[in-house]
Amino acid sequence: MEICTHGLNINYCGSCKPRFIKKPIISQRYLPITLDNEWPFHPIPLYFLFRYVSSIRKFDMRFDAIDEIIMEVNNKYEELLKKLIKKNIGKIPWKYPFGDMKKSLNLHECKEIKWNVIKYIDDPIWKKLPNNFDDDDICTYFTIKLKNKDMKTIDNFANWIMDSGIVGKEEKTICCVPSSNVDEKSGMHFLCDMISNKSQKVLNANECIVRTKQIQKSHLSGIRSKEIHLESIEINNLEKLKEKKILLVDDVATSCSTLMACVEKIKAINPLKIETLVLGRA
Repeated sequence: MEICTHGLNINYCGSCKPRFIKKPIISQRYLPITLDNEWPFHPIPLYFLFRYVSSIRKFDMRFDAIDEIIMEVNNKYEELLKKLIKKNIGKIPWKYPFGDMKKSLNLHECKEIKWNVIKYIDDPIWKKLPNNFDDDDICTYFTIKLKNKDMKTIDNFANWIMDSGIVGKEEKTICCVPSSNVDEKSGMHFLCDMISNKSQKVLNANECIVRTKQIQKSHLSGIRSKEIHLESIEINNLEKLKEKKILLVDDVATSCSTLMACVEKIKAINPLKIETLVLGRA
């Protein structure tokens, strides 16, 4: 069993649990899958943080009901955190204890603290969530919060991306897939803002890829066709992307047609490199 820096089984630690396939290279932690593309610019890395599941439809539970439970959970977590801080103990590395978290505990502190943590894990609040609710479901929940432009959630995703090593230490230009609506600033635009604010190496070009014609959202049975996206997307401020290392981000990818259309548009202006990142891969 591999123990993480927090003294837990690494497969149960919300901070250290491997989210990517590890590269057999010391200097790089993760190996992305590659984005399908028939152009010479191959391979294009496609990173993702988690598997996106439509938990609202899957579990037949309204989003506002889940939202209410999670807000109550957050209050309980803050109460636990105060007790840990009072005893001069840092944060537990996971906030939502899905799976058999008790087996992962390796607390050497006093029994009182261990009892408080176990009490948190066994709290009846967790039973209010749908059956089999897991890490990917909670990530899906927060992706919906990001889509709704919840700034605290967006900041948390920005920190996760920074911690993952995807951004790295080299200078990159970040931009995002545009909304299906014309002139709409999405949660991903705000995410680009936050990442660029957190790193001097990341140049913000979130206004460069724009939607010129409204299309139907894919989750509303919109057609997932690269051609439709090519006809409704344009690149502005070409100098921000030309001869730059590009990190193109999106919230969720199913067929990757939007990503591929944006990549095709970006290729035409001769960037140095293109990488893609989606929060959730359906």
